[in-house]
Amino acid sequence: MSDRQARKNINRCDDYFLISRHKELIKLDTKNNDSPNIILDLAVANKPFLEFLKGVIQSVDAYTNNQSTDKPSTSRSEEPKDTEQGEVQEAEVLD
Repeated sequence: MSDRQARKNINRCDDYFLISRHKELIKLDTKNNDSPNIILDLAVANKPFLEFLKGVIQSVDAYTNNQSTDKPSTSRSEEPKDTEQGEVQEAEVLD
């Protein structure tokens, strides 16, 4: 979908769940609090998408477990205080 088509659909839709990335900053934008249900509805209706989500979660779990064994634990007080709710400050592409 082109940028123009995406903007047109967002302006006309009842609900949306948007994930965007610019360099290392990932942002989530939703129209209302029910927006994450879009992913759940899609996973129920589309088995390949459900399998994709399972693979993503397994990859995140494996990556998180490797990070926790490689690095000493840190306290949460070291995180930046000015983050917006739902915003990821750092992201890394997993191979």
